[in-house]
Amino acid sequence: MKKLQSLATAGAVALTALVLVACGGGKKTATTTTSTGDNSVKIVSGTYIIPQDADAANGYKYLALNLSVKNNGIKENFYSSSFSLKSKDGSKIKTEYVDDSDDETFKGMDNEKLDKGEKAKGYVVFKVKPKTKYTLEFEPYGDSGKDVKKSELKVNTGKYLDQTADGQKALKAYIDDVFMGLNDKDYDTLVANDLDAERKTYATEVRSYLEKDVVDDPLTDSAFNKMLGQLQAANVKAGAAKYQVEYAYPTKVKIEVTPTVYSLTDMSSEISDLTSELMKKDTSDKYDYDQLERMAKEYFVASFDKVLADLKPTSSDYGNDIELVKTDGKWKIDTSSDDYETFAEPFTGDQY
Repeated sequence: MKKLQSLATAGAVALTALVLVACGGGKKTATTTTSTGDNSVKIVSGTYIIPQDADAANGYKYLALNLSVKNNGIKENFYSSSFSLKSKDGSKIKTEYVDDSDDETFKGMDNEKLDKGEKAKGYVVFKVKPKTKYTLEFEPYGDSGKDVKKSELKVNTGKYLDQTADGQKALKAYIDDVFMGLNDKDYDTLVANDLDAERKTYATEVRSYLEKDVVDDPLTDSAFNKMLGQLQAANVKAGAAKYQVEYAYPTKVKIEVTPTVYSLTDMSSEISDLTSELMKKDTSDKYDYDQLERMAKEYFVASFDKVLADLKPTSSDYGNDIELVKTDGKWKIDTSSDDYETFAEPFTGDQY
C-alpha cells in the first residue's frame, strides 16, 4: 500500500531505537402555589425534557410538570388528558403522551382514582413556549357522573430550568477528556466517572488493539505513549464526534454519537505490503523476511504521525447510542455495557 511505502526509500530503512519490545442554574424549579376548586393541585417541580421522537419546532419545548393532586371532595377519576394549559388568548394546550419507561424516576400522571383526602403524584407534559405564562386547568371526572369544580393554577414556564443539554455536555466532556486527552471544564461538574480510571482503561484498550491487531508485537511504554498522543491529536483535529439527543429525561438521557476519527483497521496489511516491498529492494539478500518485517514495523511505529497524516479520518455510516444516568447530580456512563464497547471502539482506531 502506498500509505506506508511512501514513507520509506530504497536502502533507507533501518532499525529504530527500541520502539518495539524484543519478542521472545440558579432559577427556581418548583412552586408551592396551590389551586382553588375541589382539588388542591401543587407543582412540586418542573423541568424541560426531550421525549423519544420529539417534535418541538418553532420555539416550542417540552415542559414536564411534577404535580401533586389532593382530592378535597367526592370520589373522582382522572387521566393526563384531564390537565390542560390555557394561554392568554384562551386557547388550550393538551398534554403530550410520553413513554415513561425510559426513566424509572419519571412517572406519568394517568388513570388515577381518588377518594376524598387521597393524593396522587406524577408528571404531565406540555409543548410550551419558554418564558410564557399559562393557566393550568384540571378537570377530573366525578363518581357517578357528578360534577367536580375545575381547579386552576398559574404557570410561568420561565421559572423552570432547561437542562436537556447537560447530558450531551457530559458526554462531550467524557469523549474530550478520556478519548482525546483534553481537559474539558465540564468534566468535573457533570461527569460521575473517575477520570484517571477511565483514561487508564482507554489507554489499555488502544495499546491492546495496536499490539494485537496492528503491529502484532508488544510496544515499549515510551513508543506507545507517543503513538497514543499522536492518535489523540489527530482525532482532535478531525473533529471527533457529532451528537444527536434521542431523549433527555430528568435522570436518564440517550445520545447517538457519530464519530469522525482515524481508522487503523488496514494497517496490519499495509505493514505486510511494506515488508514485501522491502524484500524486492533487498537485492543483496542481507536480511531475511523476519528481519525485514521487523524493520517495517519499527518504521511504522517511529513514523506513526506521518502514517496518520497520510490518512483521512472516517465517519461511520451510522451512529452508536449510549445512555447516561444521573447519579448525585452528575451523569454516569456505564462502561460495562455492550453499547459502551461499540461506542468506544472507533476512538481506539478499531473502526470498519
